Amino acid sequence: MRRVIWSLPLLTLVAVSVPSIQAADPFLVGTSEDLLTEANRRLMVNACYWALGLEKQIKAKANVGLVGEYHPTPFGFGTHTKGLTPAALH
Repeated sequence: MRRVIWSLPLLTLVAVSVPSIQAADPFLVGTSEDLLTEANRRLMVNACYWALGLEKQIKAKANVGLVGEYHPTPFGFGTHTKGLTPAALH
């Protein structure tokens, strides 16, 4: 069973019933470019804490900065980097 609990343009929280585990609350986030914005990264980090039941440990000013360089490709059909493989990113 799957039902949307709450949704914003960037983030959707979905309740999913998975027989092999007690409960699952996955959340869906927008595009790779959305991670360029600090507020969006904070939303994702806080959602991870919430999903793990650690919402009391969420800090208002936690460091959500990028580690290393991050150059996402634009979202859209045919905008991917042709020939790029995971091995090339190491």
